[in-house]
Parts: sequence; C-alpha cells; structure tokens
Amino acid sequence: MKKTLFLGIIYALIITTVFGLLFTLTDGGVKHKVSSRADIEDLQCDGVCFVPLKYAEIYNNRLFGHGDFADGGSGLPSDKTDFENFLTYRFFVRTEPGSAYGFFSKKSDYAMKVFADGVLIAETGRVADAPDDFVPSAGSPRGSFTAAAEETEIIIQQANFNHRMHYDTEIMIGPERDINRYSVLFYIGRTVIFISLITVGLMNLGMYFFFDQKKKLLYLTCLCFAGALNYATPYLVDFISGGINWYISHRVEYCSKILISFFVVAYADAVFEGGISKYLKRIFMAYSAACLLITVIMPSDFYTGISTAGAYILVLLLAVMLANLAVSFKKDRVEIEKYDGLIIYGFIILMLFSFIELIRPPVEFLKFIQTETGIVVFTFINTVALALDFNETRRQLDEAIIREKELLQTNEAMVKIGNMRDAFFADLSHELKTPLTVIGNISALTKYQLKNGIANERTVSDLEKAENEAVRLGKMVDNLKLKSVTKFENNGEKTEDLAETLNYAADFCLPLCKRYNNRISVACGEGIKADISEDLIFHCMYNLISNASRHCRNSVIELSGKAEGDKVMIAVTDHGDGMTGSEMEKAFNRGYSGDSGTGIGLTLCREIAEDNGGSILLSDTPGGGLTVTIIFNGC
Repeated sequence: MKKTLFLGIIYALIITTVFGLLFTLTDGGVKHKVSSRADIEDLQCDGVCFVPLKYAEIYNNRLFGHGDFADGGSGLPSDKTDFENFLTYRFFVRTEPGSAYGFFSKKSDYAMKVFADGVLIAETGRVADAPDDFVPSAGSPRGSFTAAAEETEIIIQQANFNHRMHYDTEIMIGPERDINRYSVLFYIGRTVIFISLITVGLMNLGMYFFFDQKKKLLYLTCLCFAGALNYATPYLVDFISGGINWYISHRVEYCSKILISFFVVAYADAVFEGGISKYLKRIFMAYSAACLLITVIMPSDFYTGISTAGAYILVLLLAVMLANLAVSFKKDRVEIEKYDGLIIYGFIILMLFSFIELIRPPVEFLKFIQTETGIVVFTFINTVALALDFNETRRQLDEAIIREKELLQTNEAMVKIGNMRDAFFADLSHELKTPLTVIGNISALTKYQLKNGIANERTVSDLEKAENEAVRLGKMVDNLKLKSVTKFENNGEKTEDLAETLNYAADFCLPLCKRYNNRISVACGEGIKADISEDLIFHCMYNLISNASRHCRNSVIELSGKAEGDKVMIAVTDHGDGMTGSEMEKAFNRGYSGDSGTGIGLTLCREIAEDNGGSILLSDTPGGGLTVTIIFNGC
C-alpha cells in the first residue's frame, strides 16, 4: 500500500512538472525579452522578441498613425493621462532590409491594429475612438511584413470599450519563420491540453456509466469538460474558425471558470462525503449562481469590473472549505480512503496555482503557474487516484468473492450434515420403535407364561429374540454418540473478549460490505465474556453481516455487544430493506430466503444459539431495517 501511494505521489509530481513545462513550451524559442524601456530602445529583431507594450511609447486616449509621427512625434501628448478606452503604442526594431518578419500576440481581448512603417500588417476587431464604431475580438492578431530599412517603426492602435480591466498587452515580433514556429508551438501546446482534458473527461464519463454511476465520476467529468471549454475559448476557436464574437466568447470563458470552481466543490463533497459544512456549500452555490447570472445578463464592462474582487472571494470560499475539510479529517468526521492523499494533493495544487495567478507575482519561473495548469494537473491526478481506487476495489471484490465461495461451501457442508442428522433422527425413531415393540411384546408374553406356569421352548426362543433386539438397540444407542459430531456444541471453549471477537469479524467481513459501499461499526464494552467459543460467534457474525450487506447500499452495519445479568447480548443492526411480519415468521425455516441467498444463514445461527443454551430474536430497526439479537450465557 505504502509503495503504491509513494508511486502515485511521484506520478503526481511528474504530471505537475510536465504540464507546467507544456504551458511554457513556446518560451523556449524567445531570444530577447524586453524588461525595461532601455531594452526596447535598442531591440535587435534577429530572433523572437517578447515585448510587453508597457515599455513602448504610449499615447493614451489617442489613435495616431505613421503620418502623425512625420516630424518624429514632437508635440504629441504622451503619458499625460490614464488609459481609458483607446491608445497608441510605438517602438522601433532593428531589421535587415528585404527580410521577412512576423508579428503575433497570444490574445488581444480588445480591438487591435498593427502597422509596420505605416503598412497595416495585422488587425483584430475594429479599432475606434467611439463605442458605437468599436468591435472587439477574441482572436490572436498575426501578421507579417518585409523590412525596407535597418530600422522599422511598429505602431499598435488598441481600443477597449468592452472590458473594465486593462491588461498589459504582450506581443512577439521576429523573423517570420521563427514567429510561425512560435505560434504553431503555442497552438500545439494548447491543443494537447485541450485534447487531454476531453480524453480524461470521456474516460471518467465511461467509468460513471459502467461503475454504478458514482456521483464523483460525473462531477469530475463535468470539471474536465468545463476546463476544456475554458481552454477552447478563445484560442482553439480562433485557430480553427478564424474568430468568434467577443461577447459570446468572453461570457463562455467567464462562465466556464465559475463552473470549474463549482464542479471542484461538488467533486470534493462527493469524495469526502460529509466533510464540508452544508452551510458553506449553500453559500458557495448561491455565490456561484449569482456570478453566473451576472455574467450572463449584465454588460461586459460591468462584470469585468468586479471580476477581480469576485475571484478573490471565490478563492477565499474555496480556502475556507478546504480548511473545513481539514478539520473534518482531524476530528474523524470523514473516513479517509487509501488513495485520498493523491486527491488532497490535487486540491492543494489547484488552489495554489489559482491563487498565484490571481496575485500575478513578478517572478519569471512562476509564469507557467496558471489556473488552467492546476485544472489539468488536478484532473489527471484525480483520475489516477480513482483508477487506483477501482483497482483496490476490484482486489477486495475478488477477496470477497473467494470468501463468499468459502462460506457457501461451508454452509453447503453444514446443510448436508444437518440433512444427515435429520435423516438419522427420522431413521432412529423408526428403528427404535421396532425393537422396543418386539421387546415389549415378548416381555408381556413371557410374564404371562411364567405367571401361569406354561413356559416352554417357545418361551426360550422368544427371549432369544428379545436379547437380539436389545443388542441391536444398544448398537443404535452407540451410534447416537455420532450426533455430537454434527451438533454445534461448545465443548467447553469460552470467549474471553467479546469486543475483540466482534472487531475481528468486522474486519474480516469489510471486503464483503464494500461490494455494496457499506461500512461496519462496532460498539462493545470491555471485558465481556461469553460461554461459547469465538469460532461459533464469528460464524454467526459472518452470516448476519453478509445478510445485512446484501440488503443495504451506502449504509453502516452496526455490531454491538453488552452484558445484562448472566446473559450476553449481541446485536447486528442494518438500515436496509427490513422484513415484514410474515417474512420474520418464515425467516428461520431452512431454505427460505427473501432474496438470492441460500436460506441457511439464519437457520444455522438459530441452531448455534439454541444448541448452546441461547436464543435469537428479530426486530425492526427504528427508521427502517432489521436488527438481529443473539443471546448467549455469560461467564
């Protein structure tokens, strides 16, 4: 078990690293990264150049073109006012005349025009200085140009009337071949992650259909699809179709983020049932529904204006629920399964990545940490954890089947022994009747002959017959000793610790119960002794627990033991289908079963109890179910 869990954690770390690197796949082709105004003033375009436009010349609330800078831009207002709805960026790159160069931006979120020496090379949406003429685009602007001189002027016009938050735009510029390679790698990385999420989602959907439709599989499937939808908007849609209406794309993207957080919580609640406070869940669901409603019906400049505060609240709620879950673990309110450590690791990674993306730390090696990375890592880790859990369940099921076969074979053997005993008593009663009748008749006749003095040779012959019948009767009495072999007698053995015996029976029967997702609880006082062997108590518990588990789903089977006076009472309580009055009357009949059972278990339990001076009772469990109580003598 420890080895498997260790290997699972190693796999989780590998997944985290691989997908983190996949998110930064394109950065390997960047030759120059502009990190200051000094860098952009002497930018050599001999490879892919990563240019944050905040270091370029910025003309806020102005749309300038190449002609406006004919005199070098003297007298034009720059950096005088804050960016509101439109602006112009301007910078120069060193180029080789006659060489082809390319331009690429991962995402505009606005409208953008790009000019190289006054020639339009890329455009997304419609740039305008008035909202009525403005059209946003979710696409990624791409274009190319041929350098005419050793220095090329790049002017970028950008407008934004649709998005309250203004992100720093980042562009890539360089030799056309390198830029094409960069953009292709960018889309390949995103496509691989998109396909991975869809594949994992379909795999979990298949497991949901074929493995008793567990809710956690359905929620994990929805999480994968929501993550894929978030990823497909707008990158893949832009790559495949050439663009999509920004308002639709942006709403889908924001809604998918909200759905991701919703399905994460739903999945956690399904995995760690009862671990999250119902009040926290209600607050989170109400908040998620409100966010979805605002995103769907309100204008984009409204919901984008509150998105950062909304994201902080969302992360805070998730953190509180994670803390609540940790408290539940500590107080043992939630049963931690074998591979839950992997699932918890996935939750921590998702929360950590989401928080780091939200605060945007200025650390280069943390740039790959995004919510999308966390979602991919989370879904893969949880799929592996579920696969390991299913493998463990299959192993336990195999063990349960083997034990059930052994029990069935034991019960069948006992049935045969019981039938032989019943047949023996039937034959014995018949055979005893015959010699006793003969002996009785001969005795009466001989007494009459002796009394009347008429004894003769016939009298001697009759006495010899009586003697022969007596010998045969003696042999039958000797055979009666064999009854002790088939009777459930104790032979002097005692149970020294009833609690230990019940706990052993619970542990032994747990694989049988997990077949129906049931658990076993034991409540027994210390130092209780019973005048019956542990093996016979165990045999009773095994039959009663297996019967109870077949009639319950997702429930707890309760074993309890207590001493009352000189008696010991053991109860097996379930919360399943229960029995009607007529079914209780027939329950101990050999061969009677209300389901697919053999109809032997309760009969054997009664025989064990009664053969050892005890009794067995059936009663209804309050709230539904059946309680079987066996009473033995204490000691």
